[in-house]
Amino acid sequence: AMTRGHLPARHLYGLLHLSGEGGVARDEAKARAVFEVGAKAGHAAAMVELARLLAEGLGGPRDVTRAEQLLRRAARVNARAQRHLGARLLDGTFSSANAQEEGRAWLRRAAAGGDEKAKRLIQTLPPK
Repeated sequence: AMTRGHLPARHLYGLLHLSGEGGVARDEAKARAVFEVGAKAGHAAAMVELARLLAEGLGGPRDVTRAEQLLRRAARVNARAQRHLGARLLDGTFSSANAQEEGRAWLRRAAAGGDEKAKRLIQTLPPK
């Protein structure tokens, strides 16, 4: 399935390269390349992983602008992407005129979509 382009299988393969588990060598550059394929095909989970690698400069050059573009695209349909976008806005990785307010809004949307980590993160935020 992986070699025929099955996106969930490719995504798992990328995760294995990130973790170095399952008999797969840890290789952030390879993981980044695998997630790139998934992201180009519109796979939201691949976009989230690729955005993290880009934002942190893992497996290749740092590209915060592209990371933000990917997360914004994925956040249209994916609660995990919404959480990551909200967190990156709140921690200052991504900037916008109202980053704190926008970040909180994305976290609320993720929580409403069932993302348990977003629910917990909201609990840790200081009052406005």
